[in-house]
Amino acid sequence: MQNGGTLTTSGNTIIGLLAGSTGTVLVTGNGSVLDTSGIAIGSAGNGSLTISNGATVNADTPVVIANSPGSIGNLNIGAAPGDAPVAPGTLNVLSSVAAISFGAGTGAVNFNHTSSDYLFGGVIAGPCEVNVLSGVTALTGANSYTGGPPSRVPMPCWSSLRTRTSVRQAGL
Repeated sequence: MQNGGTLTTSGNTIIGLLAGSTGTVLVTGNGSVLDTSGIAIGSAGNGSLTISNGATVNADTPVVIANSPGSIGNLNIGAAPGDAPVAPGTLNVLSSVAAISFGAGTGAVNFNHTSSDYLFGGVIAGPCEVNVLSGVTALTGANSYTGGPPSRVPMPCWSSLRTRTSVRQAGL
């Protein structure tokens, strides 16, 4: 979805539904909007959602990443890892419990953007990696995520910090 395109669905958006499947969704460009009841990224397969260049994704329930054992899910704000950073997009989740939750698979939230003051207020919960690859990102939610390899910097989830990156978490 790009250049002002809009998709509204009363159902869930599932990216990488079945084991062995791969799904990729890109929402990019000012005015581009995905409105959905819920989002699963890597439900049982491999899934990736990238929100960039001023686009918006709205969900009524928490975004679930890497729900099943063996699944892989990535939420990219800006660009995917390995790609050149671009302007970030926005994820809005109505749930008061968590904006993003992780299941039994392997999941990550990747911030790879060009902003010098990006605020991410959604609560991140569960075992995951939070990777700040480019840009300045402030995590302002009451996060409760855990996990990651011991070579990462704890915050309390292990986070990969590269370039001129600043990461702040409320309550620290």
